[in-house]
Amino acid sequence: MGKLFGRRLGLVNISDVTNAQTAIYFVGEYVGSRNAENRLTTPILRSLFNEHIPSYLHILSALIRSSGRPPTNSWTKQRAIDYFYVLEPQLSTSGVEELLLYAVLNRYQQAGGAVTESGMAKLVSLVMARRNCSAPAAAQYIERSWIPDADGKGVKASYVLIQYQRFTKKQEKT
Repeated sequence: MGKLFGRRLGLVNISDVTNAQTAIYFVGEYVGSRNAENRLTTPILRSLFNEHIPSYLHILSALIRSSGRPPTNSWTKQRAIDYFYVLEPQLSTSGVEELLLYAVLNRYQQAGGAVTESGMAKLVSLVMARRNCSAPAAAQYIERSWIPDADGKGVKASYVLIQYQRFTKKQEKT
């Protein structure tokens, strides 16, 4: 059996987490042992945060929140995912919790990040400009040409259009 960090694979303990590399390996092993597909599901995230990252439960609530507006003074999913860039320069002096949080957020970075309201609005605007069409027509085009995720999910034109409208209303207010 192969060795990693001087230990046999499958034997990384929380006490072994001393840098970003071991944290990423620990999180991968933690998720893989609970899910055959090695996917970060809500129950796995909850147990990981409750056991090993209790100081950052506000980030957990942002990551597992369904779409919609977050409660007042709560983090958005995108803000939580972007916290990765705050942690990255401080890794050499970070504790175990921060290293594990970095490893979790790293998985979101590799997945391409979350689909944000502003990202959808920019995509609709881009399609509108390229195809010289209205926002509803651009949303329908995006739905037809969307490449499904690994789990087979696509995107609905109505969802894309709502995201575009919300974003443009926010921009008008500012």
